[in-house]
Amino acid sequence: MRYMTPANYTLLERLTQWAADHGRGLNELAQAWLLAQAPVCSVISGATTLDHVLSNVKAASWTLTPAQVAEVNAMLAPYQS
Repeated sequence: MRYMTPANYTLLERLTQWAADHGRGLNELAQAWLLAQAPVCSVISGATTLDHVLSNVKAASWTLTPAQVAEVNAMLAPYQS
């Protein structure tokens, strides 16, 4: 329950909207952002439906630009400790 806070829901809404503004879903943003982190070389994603698999495949085609990474990091900064 500690993660189910109004602030976290607001962040999810902002990230979801940011991804939608770029023609993508939140899952795609999560994977693209993780792959944009220097120490990360792969992302292991679960999939229980065909839609999940297709979303994961689509996510693999998105490489965030440095400016996009900076935008997402700016949204995440207040929540990181």
